[in-house]
Amino acid sequence: TWVPYHAGEIDKPFDCGRCHTTGYDAAGGNQHGLPGLIGTWTEDGIRCEACHGPSSDHVTWPTEMLPLGGKDCDECHYRDSQFRMPWSGGFMKHHQQGEDLTHSPHAGRLNCSSCHDPHRSTVNDDGGMFSHCTDCHPGDADNGYYLVDEMEDVDCIECHMPYMAKSAEATGPYKADIRGHLFQITTAPVYAADNVYQEGSGMFWKQNLRGQSYVTLDYACLGCHEEIDEELTMAEASAYAANIHTMNHAGPMPCPADLNDDGLFDLSDINLFVTAFLTQDPVADMNGDGLFDLADITLFGTLFLSGCQ
Repeated sequence: TWVPYHAGEIDKPFDCGRCHTTGYDAAGGNQHGLPGLIGTWTEDGIRCEACHGPSSDHVTWPTEMLPLGGKDCDECHYRDSQFRMPWSGGFMKHHQQGEDLTHSPHAGRLNCSSCHDPHRSTVNDDGGMFSHCTDCHPGDADNGYYLVDEMEDVDCIECHMPYMAKSAEATGPYKADIRGHLFQITTAPVYAADNVYQEGSGMFWKQNLRGQSYVTLDYACLGCHEEIDEELTMAEASAYAANIHTMNHAGPMPCPADLNDDGLFDLSDINLFVTAFLTQDPVADMNGDGLFDLADITLFGTLFLSGCQ
């Protein structure tokens, strides 16, 4: 049985054509002469020319006339025109992938098609993903992204891309139905509700001074650990998550203070740490809280002097 998506809103404008059709013209009148439909379009759905651009000249002279180009992914997969990250009712508002990626550590390095096949869906295992996190983060001494002890079967995305955005319904207090694309997790004991700010009548996800944002632990950890026997408090999640890939990893224990992975603790490690700290490289964020402060210097010094013993 079909029910209204916005029950009671009889005057809800049908202006979805901008992203759900090809050749959309918002000022073109009303499709099929129906006054409730805003704009006109050439083809229903997302066809080739929606992304590749008009191609009539390309068809007649394919080697010399390339398609002009159409829309990029984030022209539709965004929620806020200023690329802030709207948050409401405990979750991000859906269609947020463009804002997420823009405020993630991958901004400027990856784009949607770095991981996604734009011609296939991610739904029902249709082959829409051709890259995996471990293609770039294989988990070894060169990058420190080790698998976590007793979590070897947990996929990276379960923690780093949790269901933190809501389209239709939530399945729990910290789990909705759309995966986030922020990737980077803060291990500070901060709930999502305390990681937002108000601007006008809206609430938006916080960013740091570099414009980056983080996944909070209620989404990364408590979304699962509220539903299974191994329940965690926020404080417990924060304590466990700190350096989780290096201090709790499966296999031989590395030392975060041995920055060049040569098994020694010498001046080269100090120089690497100082450089990383001054440039705010994540390797110098020793406690994983997203800040670069005295706590990181103290932790590095303690680990360096003890050799992580």
